[in-house]
Amino acid sequence: RVTATVGTPPPPPPPTGTTYGTITAFALPALAGAPYSTLTSSKHTNMAYSPLTNRLYVSGGDWVSSATDGTWSMSLVDGSWRKDVGDPVYPSLPAPHAAQDGMGFVWMPARNQFVFWPGSYFAYEPAGSPILNYAKGTWFFNPATNTWTQQLGLFGSAGARSGSVHGGVYDEVNDHLVVLLDNSSGGPAVRRWSLSTMAQLPNLPITIATPPGKPAHSGNAFTNTLYTKIGREVFVVGFSHDGNGPSSQVPRAWKWHLDAHTFTQIAAPPVTGSQMREIETRLGNSHGKVVWPFHSGPDGELHGIYVYNPATNQWAVDTQVPGYGNFIGNAVTSLPDGRVAFSGGVFGRQQTH
Repeated sequence: RVTATVGTPPPPPPPTGTTYGTITAFALPALAGAPYSTLTSSKHTNMAYSPLTNRLYVSGGDWVSSATDGTWSMSLVDGSWRKDVGDPVYPSLPAPHAAQDGMGFVWMPARNQFVFWPGSYFAYEPAGSPILNYAKGTWFFNPATNTWTQQLGLFGSAGARSGSVHGGVYDEVNDHLVVLLDNSSGGPAVRRWSLSTMAQLPNLPITIATPPGKPAHSGNAFTNTLYTKIGREVFVVGFSHDGNGPSSQVPRAWKWHLDAHTFTQIAAPPVTGSQMREIETRLGNSHGKVVWPFHSGPDGELHGIYVYNPATNQWAVDTQVPGYGNFIGNAVTSLPDGRVAFSGGVFGRQQTH
């Protein structure tokens, strides 16, 4: 049995004040069908980066319609977009179908391809439709050949999923998919699958202390957030609550060590708890720090960019406005050079960058 760090840590230090990163932007095209375009809005898209091509890739989410199919990419040299893979056709054009509201989408250096896993498939076709064969399983995408390969060893039945709408994280050392389960999602525990053996592994139990002075706040929400991995640690932001709605939400943050199997509370982000929405919390990382573009809903309207430094256990906030005006962005991915890319937005101001 593996247990986590137990006990109540000291109160987190206050944020260190305002920090300023460098904000650059690519103007979005007026391109019909693209996931990020000045012609339409988008939400819950899945964006990831390939160093093989120096491009951002997007597949699944809501933009043309709910659970839009197809795979697009953007050049990080000039910001141009293209459609790399069309809508799937069974059995002649294999590609994920009906990937909605979030998927795991991560680059695997050892394989030179992406892994793409549920998340949530949500198909609208009637039972028995051939295309439903592509609304399940684990997928691998090769950007050199623009081909998808389906593996049904994991999540191979209709409706199978990882338990997190963002899929969790990929542990490249152990070749594992990892999901952190809060107590409302079958935990507290850590759920894992091996891509080497295509088998689910035993859960690892964890312990979550209630917030200091709030023994009734035994509910926790973080499973459906987008985590970020720095080295061998997985960072997650969420909140605790007493069941009485957003007004009871207390911001929290933790880290999971992939080798030591410890789940440790870290300093809570200095945000208003009632504004937090689990599925809309998406983390990135930059130069060893956690980067959180904080917004409250699929509109992607940013309240600020919150930065956590593991070395000091402190948060800082960046509220600068770029020269082209306020920004929105509800898809987030980290680049190896330290940039954190985000784009998308719906219901609010039209996305432009």
